[in-house]
Amino acid sequence: MYSREMVRPKLHDLDSEQLLWLFADLRRESIAVGSYPIMVRYLESMIRMAEASARMSLREYVRADDIDLTISVAIESFVNAQKMSIKKSPRRMREPPPSYYYF
Repeated sequence: MYSREMVRPKLHDLDSEQLLWLFADLRRESIAVGSYPIMVRYLESMIRMAEASARMSLREYVRADDIDLTISVAIESFVNAQKMSIKKSPRRMREPPPSYYYF
């Protein structure tokens, strides 16, 4: 309860730029492969995750290890989403198009 009410970690500009570049790369990659799109909420989630990691340690500022943890979780999540997208795409390709049933 103390950390929730009293600790408000701040993110440095350099760290926020690092998360912004990661977001841009992930978004570009998701568009290129045609899978689930990465939205701005993903960036907001990464910022909250970094702040939450710092809050658990009762720190005033987000450190590099908080950013590293956030990046690893974000990349793992992105890769798993890509796997799910790939698993679903062959099923769609095997099913005949809807116009097939009208002939």
